[in-house]
Amino acid sequence: MFESLNGVDWDLLHRQKLTLLKLRQRQPEGSAEADALSGIIHFLDSIQDDATAIGRWTFPGESDNSPAVEPPASKRYYVEDDDGHHHGPLDDYEEAVSVADSIHGRIIAQDVAGLPASPEEDNAEGGA
Repeated sequence: MFESLNGVDWDLLHRQKLTLLKLRQRQPEGSAEADALSGIIHFLDSIQDDATAIGRWTFPGESDNSPAVEPPASKRYYVEDDDGHHHGPLDDYEEAVSVADSIHGRIIAQDVAGLPASPEEDNAEGGA
């Protein structure tokens, strides 16, 4: 990952991406504005995925995306847009509803297993 991303507030970036999703939905489909916002949103998704893969950040409600650590015991929510793109995972159902409403998407709930006992154990298993 690039050095310039070391100071990123990943939680703030995630909230900002959700706001961009809402703004994109207000634009006419296929407009230059909607396309520009979609490109930025997909870029942010990729950056977040990379940050998660190297242990720099985790999506809200997750401890680690590595296969060695099981996700939290609850549900994880995603929103599928009209183009079949998935947005998330999202913190909770209310957040998923907000995103789904803003992009006229459908909510996908995924059952997930338990977290490691503590963040220290997570770090010992390869987290950051």
